[in-house]
Amino acid sequence: MKYKPGQDNVTADCLSRLPLPVTAYSQEQEPEMVAVLSPEFAAVTVEDLKSMCDACPILRQHDRMANTHVAPLYPVPTPTTAWEKLTIDVVGPLNNTPPGCRFAMTLIDNYGKWPEIAFAPDVTSATVVKFLSTTFSREENPLELVTDNGSQFVSAEFEAFLADRDIKHYHSSVYYPQANGEIERFNRVFKDCLQTASIEGREWKAFVTEFLHTEQLHML
Repeated sequence: MKYKPGQDNVTADCLSRLPLPVTAYSQEQEPEMVAVLSPEFAAVTVEDLKSMCDACPILRQHDRMANTHVAPLYPVPTPTTAWEKLTIDVVGPLNNTPPGCRFAMTLIDNYGKWPEIAFAPDVTSATVVKFLSTTFSREENPLELVTDNGSQFVSAEFEAFLADRDIKHYHSSVYYPQANGEIERFNRVFKDCLQTASIEGREWKAFVTEFLHTEQLHML
């Protein structure tokens, strides 16, 4: 301690007793991290850096934009006659629909492209069976029927319906809807038809009937 005469001692006021701001590093605060580029990389061009990143196996595993490898496609035998091979699908649930039109069942002949459509409030196995029974009684039973793996197409009721009519049942790939491309293309046209009917304020069932009539005339 250093002695000071009384006249040199100044009485501390309240402001001098306030705590000073902490300028030193506190353990509760995280230090600021600064990236320092090594001189070794000073001559690396953008192209070289990109090529090194592309070749990095770790970055490729985490890259969501990486190119995926498509499984090889195998040709499917083309039907030789009309109504030999059919494909059925379900469209919906549809939004802002009239009563009884929440779903639509679409059926197409893989040979002549003959389409059939039926609206329904649900798409249970019983509903699908009723639609196919009506269609097959008017035309005839096909040899093959292609569906996706929806619950209505894998039930015991649906399988029994096909077995009673000696119809072979084939399923399209779960993760490859393009394998069912014939019906998928028709569904896009069908949805455009519904959009046109809504824009023009037309009744859906009547408009779709006209659409089917036009499509079927082109098949004759």
